[in-house]
Amino acid sequence: MKKLKHLLILTLVGIVSACSTLNPYMDQDEHIATADWTPGDTEKAAAAIADKIISGKKLKTYIEKRPNGETTLYLAQLENKTDRSDMDSARVALNAALKEKLLNEAEGFNVIDPENKAVAKEMARTRGGSVRTQDVIQAAQKLGADTLITGIISGDRHDVGNKTYQEYTFDLQILETKTTKILGSAHYSVKKQQKTAKIKW
Repeated sequence: MKKLKHLLILTLVGIVSACSTLNPYMDQDEHIATADWTPGDTEKAAAAIADKIISGKKLKTYIEKRPNGETTLYLAQLENKTDRSDMDSARVALNAALKEKLLNEAEGFNVIDPENKAVAKEMARTRGGSVRTQDVIQAAQKLGADTLITGIISGDRHDVGNKTYQEYTFDLQILETKTTKILGSAHYSVKKQQKTAKIKW
């Protein structure tokens, strides 16, 4: 009888310990660990996007017809339309990596970083909303750019079977600043599997 009571107490202690590790009343979202965006993800995204930009036929033709066969490109910060704050710093790192690849691995690109404070302020104010393309175009023109890259980062989380994935999507456009004609686009998507919390007994 004493052994049975002792076994029952140990079982109850184990259950209490497990419940403290994983609250059974948590909703599904709280059971899902964050899939962090890594520097490696930034490098892969920058490489894929740069390849798509460089290989675009319209942009290639445009650059070939330019004086000295090059374009002065304004590389605007992408809008973070995800609900993840870590993507704010990720988009800055992505711009730096993208600029480096266009300057060092492609011909015909002179890249200008965003320097217009008014546009930067507008982007911060309307985070999650729409930034006026015209404001970005005006900033690019003021800095002497004849082309412009702009775009958004969006995110979605969804289940496939018993697995949950966080998907990041990058949609970029290359515009001629004078005519706003689209010279190319780049679409890139990253899917990262989420990990569920483990029950510890």
